Amino acid sequence: MRDIHYMLNALGEKDVPKFGAIYLDDYGREQPMLALPKDLTLTLVSGYSIPLRHRIVTRWLELEGHQAAPIAIDETPQRPPLHSQCSAKLTKRRNVAACAGSSVKTSPSSNSSAP
Repeated sequence: MRDIHYMLNALGEKDVPKFGAIYLDDYGREQPMLALPKDLTLTLVSGYSIPLRHRIVTRWLELEGHQAAPIAIDETPQRPPLHSQCSAKLTKRRNVAACAGSSVKTSPSSNSSAP
């Protein structure tokens, strides 16, 4: 019931008592309940399940005639791995040496400078 009150408040619904009702529990005692229409019930339960929310959005887009776009996980540019940077430096050194007319002998241990 707490979640229903929170949802109704977030939706700006001021007349919460209109959803109020009473039911009898197994011992015949009156218990309060909130009877929601279908749209509010779906709004409430979709908040509990990410897969359900995703299915709702996907179906909504289908009904609007749009394809659901693939989800981009991370679009932040990534630095190339360190070995790629070292390899690029070695290639550049070899090219410079070749242009100067000398030969440069390189080994993985000869490149001790960090990028």
